[in-house]
Amino acid sequence: MGSKLRRSGIDIIGDIPWGSHFCSFYQTERDLLDMLIPFIRAGLESNELCLWVVSDSLCEEEAKEVVNSTIPNFDCYQEKGQIEIVPYSGWCCRNDWIQVVENGISRGFCGMRVAGSTVWMEERAQVSFMEYERVINNMIDQVQMLALCTFALPYCMACDVIDMMSSHHFALFNREGKREIIETSQHRKAEQALRDSEEKFCAIGKLASGMAHEINNQMTVIQACLDLYERDNTFGLACSRIQQAVERTSKLNRQLMLYSRFEDVFDEQIL
Repeated sequence: MGSKLRRSGIDIIGDIPWGSHFCSFYQTERDLLDMLIPFIRAGLESNELCLWVVSDSLCEEEAKEVVNSTIPNFDCYQEKGQIEIVPYSGWCCRNDWIQVVENGISRGFCGMRVAGSTVWMEERAQVSFMEYERVINNMIDQVQMLALCTFALPYCMACDVIDMMSSHHFALFNREGKREIIETSQHRKAEQALRDSEEKFCAIGKLASGMAHEINNQMTVIQACLDLYERDNTFGLACSRIQQAVERTSKLNRQLMLYSRFEDVFDEQIL
């Protein structure tokens, strides 16, 4: 997915790229809302289709009252169908997210932002849900989508936290207003691999630029020599073939120089 950054609305995270799938652990309902409301508000203000999947701990009507009182112009967002607040029973483990995102984009939205609570999850469903989370993790890179999954710490054992973290790019812990971010090892490895590939790409571009300039210098010398023999019929055939070779080489060199210029632009975007 493209690397265009989106506002997360969460200070400790800042801007994040499309395809981000992360989780948040909280202790109280206040902790949960302090994380979800800024996340959803940022999505609405960024022209994203937003979906909040609520659980029994905070029902649909209560969630609507909260966002209506905390997010400016919420009624306008709701009237144009930019936000949905739905119970988990209607959205749990669905497998058509790509189509949902594409439909949202076709309606004029930039992408989709999903926030889901999993207080409802019973122990017997946990294994299948974690597998579903991994499926989402693999799919989300293909679409313009952000996903935040929230887990209540009082309902989680230590092994649950480890499993949940492993199926997300990174995790947030929100306890009594104190926030901490922890990246998973897989996400750190992926980011390092991306940085390594960018460095290699830039190095190749710089090499291409140097080669292109050197080839161009040699072509200038050859062309000057050809100009000297242009009127000598003795070298007519040889000059013709050399001229054709010079033209082909010059064309290849122009492509090489274009590649090096593209590298310069790419390098500036990274910086």
